[in-house]
Amino acid sequence: MAIPSGSGTEVLKRSSITGLGGSSTYGDWWHIDWASEEVSSQAASAVVATDHIITVISVVICNTVTSSAYPIDMAVDTATGGNTQFFLKQQNVGADGTFIWNDKFVLHPADVLKFRCDTNASGDNFSIYVSFIDQDWS
Repeated sequence: MAIPSGSGTEVLKRSSITGLGGSSTYGDWWHIDWASEEVSSQAASAVVATDHIITVISVVICNTVTSSAYPIDMAVDTATGGNTQFFLKQQNVGADGTFIWNDKFVLHPADVLKFRCDTNASGDNFSIYVSFIDQDWS
């Protein structure tokens, strides 16, 4: 992506994932869809659009299960290498617990932000809320 030199927009947005977990989704990556307010099923790879820069402000991960703690992974696939870069690996979220990621990071076109439940259990269930700035130079 070239360095933006024209006019564009900078908008605060949010997206979320509901229902991530269960033995049927164990090990499967769910992707944040930057154009959608909510993802409720496993989405195909949802990449950052051309001529957009995403700055993730915060990620809130809630374990909606009352009886057990479960681990979760958060990672980015970069457009340049396609390699998975883990930000969280087996981060345990307690029963009815919440984990908040407040470190900001930037995603470029074709990058992917993804999550997965890292245990094979039928009872795990996560809700994930992502707030971000979308800089649109298209």
